[in-house]
Amino acid sequence: MNNFLNELAALLNRHGKDAETNTADYILADMLNRKIDVFANTLVGRSREGFGGLIEPSSDEGFGGHIETNIRADQHGAGQ
Repeated sequence: MNNFLNELAALLNRHGKDAETNTADYILADMLNRKIDVFANTLVGRSREGFGGLIEPSSDEGFGGHIETNIRADQHGAGQ
């Protein structure tokens, strides 16, 4: 298991989320990590499909890579 998953599992354990859900901390950590990957990939997909022009990838490492996104303030209503 990588360092992020170890730290996330420890955090979940420290806050009793494993006991609260009756699920092992490492299983919760893996599930949450997979959800983050799916969410990041969804943002990239929406951006490539022209999701209102609100989301632009700042790096394109493909699916499974670390994805950072920029929200375009001029179209998101910032400053209004």
